[in-house]
Amino acid sequence: LLLGVDRHRFYPALELPLQQQVLFVGRIQAAKGSFDLLQAWAKVLIHCPDAHLTLIGEDRTNGVFYQQAKSLGLIQSISLKGPLPSPLVAEVMRKSRLFCLPSHNEGTPVCVMEALSCGLPVVATRVGGIPDIVQHVTTGLLVEKGDIQGLADALISLLRDPARCISMGKAAQEFSETHLDIGRTADRLVDL
Repeated sequence: LLLGVDRHRFYPALELPLQQQVLFVGRIQAAKGSFDLLQAWAKVLIHCPDAHLTLIGEDRTNGVFYQQAKSLGLIQSISLKGPLPSPLVAEVMRKSRLFCLPSHNEGTPVCVMEALSCGLPVVATRVGGIPDIVQHVTTGLLVEKGDIQGLADALISLLRDPARCISMGKAAQEFSETHLDIGRTADRLVDL
């Protein structure tokens, strides 16, 4: 039984954002796949030069992530927001085209549930509970942990295909309504 998401806060945008923004939410550290994402991002920009990567979360790398982004020439296409309160995370999600979490280990990440609730296609790794909530090719694309080329290919394929983002986003929202709504989850818990 999944905990669920407050769908009054995490709801979809009215239309697909024009900007090709990819969103990562989580601690910036190797275990969350942050450096894998950085390497993949260099490949993404070759095919999608207008794409932008926004990262929300505490930098646990002591600035190493920023320095690597700088050395790869990616600073202009990346925004590091630091930790943000939940209402602001929801706002940024609604301004994003898709969500990415290339973690090496996970339980069932709340940030992925929130992204699905916002109608975002999810590109993530097949670890922990992620495959339980992200339906490969229906609500997102799943790759193996550490597969930088696979991660880049998944991001590129969705960034290049707005219609697919829309259909995956609708499927994500429907899945969220059925399986991730915190009110419905609470009702199921009471029934137990």
